Amino acid sequence: MVALLLAAGRPFSSPLGAVRPLAAASRRLSMVVEPAASREGASLIPTTLREMDADPEFQATAKQLREVGQKRLTLEERKNRRRALDALGVPDFEPFLAQRSLPAPRRDVVTTLQVNVGLYCNQACTHCHVESSPKRTETMDDATAQRVLELLAASPSVQTIDITGGAPEMNAAFRTLVAGARALGKEVIDRCNLTVLCEPDMEWLPAFLAEQRVRVVASLPCYSEKNVNAQRGNKVFSRSILALQALNALGYGAPGSELKLDLVYNPGGAFLPPPGLYTRSSLSSDPGSPYPSALSACSARIEREKTLLPRCAFTFFSE
Repeated sequence: MVALLLAAGRPFSSPLGAVRPLAAASRRLSMVVEPAASREGASLIPTTLREMDADPEFQATAKQLREVGQKRLTLEERKNRRRALDALGVPDFEPFLAQRSLPAPRRDVVTTLQVNVGLYCNQACTHCHVESSPKRTETMDDATAQRVLELLAASPSVQTIDITGGAPEMNAAFRTLVAGARALGKEVIDRCNLTVLCEPDMEWLPAFLAEQRVRVVASLPCYSEKNVNAQRGNKVFSRSILALQALNALGYGAPGSELKLDLVYNPGGAFLPPPGLYTRSSLSSDPGSPYPSALSACSARIEREKTLLPRCAFTFFSE
């Protein structure tokens, strides 16, 4: 994992201390974010909604949902997945382990708690396995967020809370969870789509993440603008780059910083991530530029991806 330093080059005074150079960094940040709003327009949500309305696949799913309801549709999806696995000859889990003389997995101490705060999002990505979008209304309320913090306080083995969504930052409970978890001395991970930093009324977000020393795990499916926009929607790539610049301005991605930044690659189909996808040269021509670490995630809308489990992929994973 790449260690990352505050923009002004000064360390935090304590694990939960205030960030003294943040005001100067915030001024630099405003020079990035404010022009971004004028160049990119307002919210990404209207663009996302137009693309969803023009997507035949989305419209077909929405129609089916209206006709049969969520519960029945979910049951049908499970049946379809089981049929697809059976057609490939995929064995049940326990026989699969027995065939290879592998022991059954045993539960270990829980050290990370992942919390999904809702499905509302300013994007509607083709690889999103929970199908978040601006049309989703599921959201965590404050009472639930407070209960999560109570559980964290009562669970000393849990050292990390991993907050996801939707775009978790657009949930009212996000700041409550982050500040509360940091006050308990827990590491906080924000599963960020990057473009949320460019949304109206989200100007507070980059500085808040830095103040709380939140580890940002950001989704950037590819270094190619064409590929990113095909998966995530029009304008997403340009806004993602602006968001990364905003985080850089606060020290995310800088050598030696305690502010951690990871980029996540999401394949656009039924294939595995290539090795060495994100290199310094693929992200910037400047050898001294901030350089995040890279992760890979293979996620997809399983019920829509008809080719998600080709036999070659199953063979690879089974070995």
